[in-house]
Amino acid sequence: MRGEITKRCGPVRRPAFTLIELLGVISVVVLLIALLLPALDQARGQARTVVCQSNLRQCGAYFSMYTEQNDNRFFSLRSIGGGYTDWREPMEPLFQDDLDILLCPSAAKHHPLPGVGPNWGGGSQSAWEFQGLRASYGTNNWICTLAENRGYPPLWMQGIWKTPLARSAAQVPVFLDCMFGGGGPRMTDGPPVFDDVHRVDQGSCNMAHFGIDRHRGCINGLFMDWSVRKVGLKELWTLKWSRHFNTAGPWTRAGGVEAGDWPHWMRRFKEY
Repeated sequence: MRGEITKRCGPVRRPAFTLIELLGVISVVVLLIALLLPALDQARGQARTVVCQSNLRQCGAYFSMYTEQNDNRFFSLRSIGGGYTDWREPMEPLFQDDLDILLCPSAAKHHPLPGVGPNWGGGSQSAWEFQGLRASYGTNNWICTLAENRGYPPLWMQGIWKTPLARSAAQVPVFLDCMFGGGGPRMTDGPPVFDDVHRVDQGSCNMAHFGIDRHRGCINGLFMDWSVRKVGLKELWTLKWSRHFNTAGPWTRAGGVEAGDWPHWMRRFKEY
């Protein structure tokens, strides 16, 4: 009897996992991780987009303050070279204590691009840097009050907005995700051949400054009515950049563009 009690009360050996069962559990865990990672990445991307749009709203408050204090006029654009950051000097008193809002969380660090100098161009996931200022956004240079740009014919000079008091303000870009400090797109500008490239032999143009895949086929933009929204990369050609910009030009569906006309990296994006 005593032996029987000892036998009943002794440790019970449970069967261990087999190698096949262990491998099965590991496979399930790996599968779950593979399914969850894209969702987590998408959530992080959405969070960065929200922060970026919040930055631009605050920038909009500063641009609005500037124009109100300047007889409802934007700052002057001096030259093609200086035009990329001509907003910096007049806006600096407003921005100087809040420089973090000039950095999109998707492009907060500066990684120099080949061919554009070590302290200049940015890109889709990179801020630009110039004379100590680092930022992820740039102006639509057609908003400026004065244009002495070399190379623009007089007809284009008449296309400048000068003031935010425009009838089509909701369609006029002011400040957007950008690989440079700004740019003045023209209706003849085509899309960049490659993302993150700004070279004459690979589709260099002012529209390329804004045509960057920063937010999953979109960029964020501040408009002249001080609203902020996402802009599809192909939608850029439908915005009213200047008074003379044709929003139904050759790079829009209304203008006859076809899917095969776009460079390969842009073909998967939504048409406009």
